[in-house]
Amino acid sequence: MTRTTFVTGADRGLGFALCIGLLEQGWEVFAGQYLPEWHELSALSGKYPGRLHIVPLDVSSQESVGAAARGECQISWANEVHNVCGIIWKALFMKLPTIEGKNK
Repeated sequence: MTRTTFVTGADRGLGFALCIGLLEQGWEVFAGQYLPEWHELSALSGKYPGRLHIVPLDVSSQESVGAAARGECQISWANEVHNVCGIIWKALFMKLPTIEGKNK
């Protein structure tokens, strides 16, 4: 029986590497794609036809998440879900105090 997973943030970095590893192990992978202009994921689907399914997904958009949840990605069951997406808030770029109480 083929194991199935859904990976968010599959365009690049850790999510992309995770997709490769899972595909190499025989998994069927539904890959959430935020950056359609990032072509590596599309190229990877050519290497794993029928096992890598690209799903347009912006986790910061209720409409996009809803489209995936309604089954537009044609997934009925997943053994695992890997949430590897990143959301950056303005606060992450603010100067934070160090342990000594000084700003960096």
